[in-house]
Parts: sequence; C-alpha cells; structure tokens
Amino acid sequence: MRRAATIVLAAALAACSKPAPEEAKAVRSSFQAFAEGLGGEPACASVIPQEWSPSFPVPAPREGRLHYRVFFSGWQGRPDTGIKLRDAEGDALFAADGRVLECAPRARAGAAFPDEPLGGSPERHAARVRALYDAIEETGRLYAKGLPLSDADRARVAAFAAEFAALAPRGHAASYRALNPEFWAWVEKSGGKAP
Repeated sequence: MRRAATIVLAAALAACSKPAPEEAKAVRSSFQAFAEGLGGEPACASVIPQEWSPSFPVPAPREGRLHYRVFFSGWQGRPDTGIKLRDAEGDALFAADGRVLECAPRARAGAAFPDEPLGGSPERHAARVRALYDAIEETGRLYAKGLPLSDADRARVAAFAAEFAALAPRGHAASYRALNPEFWAWVEKSGGKAP
C-alpha cells in the first residue's frame, strides 16, 4: 500500500513538473535570456545602471566569429503622466557563446521620445519577441557565413527585418543602424529593410 501511494505521488509530481505544451513554447531561449539579462553580467553590472534595458542584439562578427552588439537605454516619466524612452546610453559586445567582451556607458544621456503602445495582448507581444530573438540568431548565422542566400533564406531575412522594425521602438532606429551599418546594408541587399 505504501509503495502504491509513493508511485502515485511520484507520478503526480512528475506530471506537475512538466510544462504544458503552451508553456513550453513560452520559454525564452538561452540566447534571449542572456541578452535580456546582459546588464546584470559582471562586466556590465558595475558600469550600467540596473534600470537601463538592453536593446535587441544586432549581429556584429568580429575576427571571423559571430558576436552581437546591443545598446542600453533608460526611461523617464511616470505611467500616469506618460513614459518616455531614452535613446542609447551605453553599449555592449558579446560573443555567441555568452561571453561579454565590452560594456561601457556613453558620455551623454540619450534623447527622450514617447513610449509606443505594444499593440495586442502582452502574451502575444512576448511571443513575437521570443520569435524575434530566434530570428536574430538565425539571421546572424546567415550573415556571418557570408555565402549567397537561397530564395528561402532571402524570405527569412525580409521577414526578420519587418518584425525587427515592428517591435523595435521607432525612436531607436538610428541607434540600431549604428550598431552595425554593414549588417543592415546586407539586410537591404538580401531583401529586407533596415529599421
């Protein structure tokens, strides 16, 4: 009897510990989790204020290896009177394997611009962001290879660029382009548009 109860309890715990299919899809990739937590990494934590958020990563190969650049930005205001995002106030470079290579604040505070509504439910927005991080990784690998693209790959690059522009705040467009102008030139040659 005791053994049967233990087996039932173990089965129940195992069932509870497995994420539901919908929840499994809602889990961030390790790439997304690292990029979003970049400000807390030791190389950044001492120079980047905790309230600054990292941008979406932009592929920036260096010495033949895939790396990514991000900028950090803060905000100002209050939810009841309006939040304004600030433009780039810090920068970081990290390797595809998760090593932070550079992290530094900028000399001047970024200009402020009004925050934009998310559009759709928070769950739908989070799903789109997760998909964008996957597309950033895939597009980064295509870019780093430097090989001619198939029609299917060109369609992927165009879809990536459209979603990137849709999810990145418009006030950050110039800062995103500045992270790696050569990458965005490649995106445009490959059928997409820079933000």
